[in-house]
Amino acid sequence: MEDNRKNLIKLGLYFGALVVLIIVLKLSGGSVNTNVNNSDMNTPKEETILSTIEKINSKYYKSKVYITLDDDAQTIEYEKKDNILVGNKKYHQESINFIEYNDNYYTYNEDRISRLYDFSYFDYDKTFIDLNNFKSLIKLDSVNKEYSLNDNKVLELTFDIRDVLKLYNNINNTNYITLDKQEINLKIYSKNNKIEYMLLELTELYNFINNSKFEEVNYKLTFEETKKEDTSWLIERLN
Repeated sequence: MEDNRKNLIKLGLYFGALVVLIIVLKLSGGSVNTNVNNSDMNTPKEETILSTIEKINSKYYKSKVYITLDDDAQTIEYEKKDNILVGNKKYHQESINFIEYNDNYYTYNEDRISRLYDFSYFDYDKTFIDLNNFKSLIKLDSVNKEYSLNDNKVLELTFDIRDVLKLYNNINNTNYITLDKQEINLKIYSKNNKIEYMLLELTELYNFINNSKFEEVNYKLTFEETKKEDTSWLIERLN
């Protein structure tokens, strides 16, 4: 009887230890799974949005730029076809079609193409309306946050003006320097993981470079990749 009682106690201890071990393993496994799931859930959505921009072919895309400087504004819509730019400029109720090729400008109307002199398709700073430069700007992001606005998701990127100036100098072969720590913001508005438009707030940078005193300078931009096409026929007409 005594031996049986000891065996039962020993069996009970073994069984209890086994139950404890199973519980510990389950808890450990659950914790790992939970972390994996949380990691998946917390994967930044900005990677998807920003990679969309990064993947756009810089030789074939179309863009729309709307700049506001206090009470002034200008709009350009253009399509880049490798080494040719074809677009439309709207400024002060004037609209003009333009083509840029080999640093020369042309205008077109139906089937007529004529040379333009003393023309600029954009009267303000062009640095970050170029897709390659815009991609470089995005890589400078130091702080980002995401929030909802109506039906849109908004991804806000924040840049240090000193970093932006280094990039600006590299692109434009200039030597602007500031010791002030100021922020430049880029807001990317998206819906269903598709970018609606982007708002680049460049007031501080624009005023610093141009020695101006605008209260608000905003670039509203869109970029969309297009298909590669043969433009030899157009080049022949321009030459």
